[in-house]
Amino acid sequence: MPRTSIKITKPDAKLLEKKSLRLQLQHLLRDRVIHEMPIVGFFVETDEEFALIRDLIHGISGLGAGVVIFAPENKKSEVLPFDLYDEAMVIFYDHTSHKNLFSGCDMVVCFSDQAVKKSLASHIVPVAFSQCRGVTNYHPNRETGNAFTFEKKDQWCIFATIVRAMETYRFPFDWKHILSKQL
Repeated sequence: MPRTSIKITKPDAKLLEKKSLRLQLQHLLRDRVIHEMPIVGFFVETDEEFALIRDLIHGISGLGAGVVIFAPENKKSEVLPFDLYDEAMVIFYDHTSHKNLFSGCDMVVCFSDQAVKKSLASHIVPVAFSQCRGVTNYHPNRETGNAFTFEKKDQWCIFATIVRAMETYRFPFDWKHILSKQL
């Protein structure tokens, strides 16, 4: 019987950290996420974006995904609807504090170029407005693209795109392929 050699490599530190941060988010979300469903982050910066995602939160949490809203620290003083807190975790951040938990998301809904840039840098699949720079829509047959894009900033287009991303998330090979396109 021929000998085979096995090369044992050290696990990627970033990958281990991402898994650990995802587990932390999953724990913080407690019963708001069904096991093996994605954690969807919303990176919102304006009142318009808050209004847009409000109804989306109910639909996405109804699909079993965990929902995390990342909002700027200056929005903390504003009154957010209480029903958002029932279905989503809201994290207020300054420019450095969100980085750790942000990396625990599987996908992040992005409305701006800056949000897309942060998502790609954190190795997170963006669900982004098609006008944002740095994203190409995922095409499963061609195995191309680094994101899931929506054409219009309306609830139904965004919801359909998130559902498409969640369906793809269920196929680890395809999901890892999308992540590899971000490098």
